[in-house]
Amino acid sequence: MANEPGVQGLEPIVVLLVGLFGALAGWVVGYSLDGIVQGRRLLAILAAISAVVLVTILRHVLSDLVPALAPVRPAARLPWPVWLSIIFSTLIGALAAYDLCEASALTSGWVVGFTSGTLAAVSMAVLMMLYFYRHPETGIEF
Repeated sequence: MANEPGVQGLEPIVVLLVGLFGALAGWVVGYSLDGIVQGRRLLAILAAISAVVLVTILRHVLSDLVPALAPVRPAARLPWPVWLSIIFSTLIGALAAYDLCEASALTSGWVVGFTSGTLAAVSMAVLMMLYFYRHPETGIEF
């Protein structure tokens, strides 16, 4: 798959797009749940989960439009280390964003959601790229 034209060198663009979509999803969730969810840590986790889900859905839509960008071969299933990295990246992004917002005294719901969505989505993308780099038989060869 890596030998197909246009696949090599797209990693920074993918991380940037994933970060933008994650930030957008986190911002929407943070802004809409600001008065409903009392704890900022829970708000950060909900924003991170929504960002990761949105990025996953968009990745599948993109892979249908451009099959060369599909992260997993068509008949392959995601192995458990990938699922584990998705769960860890979501929690790490959410809790890191919460701590970052608390340290900088920016505790508005949309700021927590924006930061949480961005960090969770980018960390998910980077961890998946690292996994696929180490195990090219399951997905894209970077």
